[in-house]
Amino acid sequence: MSDTPRTFGEAFTIEIEGLDELQRDLDSLSDNIRMRTAVEMVTDAGNAVAEWLRQSIYTTFTTKSTGRLAASVGAQTTSNEKEGAVCLVYPTMYDPKIKYAAIHEYGGDIVPKKAKALRWFGDDDEPIFAKKVHIEEKHYIEPAILGHEEEIVEIMREDLYAAIASDAASI
Repeated sequence: MSDTPRTFGEAFTIEIEGLDELQRDLDSLSDNIRMRTAVEMVTDAGNAVAEWLRQSIYTTFTTKSTGRLAASVGAQTTSNEKEGAVCLVYPTMYDPKIKYAAIHEYGGDIVPKKAKALRWFGDDDEPIFAKKVHIEEKHYIEPAILGHEEEIVEIMREDLYAAIASDAASI
């Protein structure tokens, strides 16, 4: 993980060894199944990352309020012939409805936009008011992915080799 502070909308990159080999093998498939296989590969890998992210949320946050954040986690795959297949795992910093995902990952201050104060309910169901709340950073996104790089490649490899076997059987 980087020690550099991040802002909403920023992403991070991990390097995964073995993807070049998978790309060569993917390129060997016939045109009619190449894109379908690429979509399946990144979707399955993205779903695994989403599950690791949910697990990381539950181990990072010890309070009962993790349900909304964990429930927001999912994977969405998009594809086109020009760019191939891309999987975006949520919560994402790009979704304004769940910016709290980023505030918990990177920390920061929350201030009211329209009201005079922030309001929430404490454990005793009594309202709490504040002009500003500081959230400490609690990394849960990067740790959910780092250390799983080999598993990501293996998930993609299994889908690819199943498609290669299916393609070879159709010849």
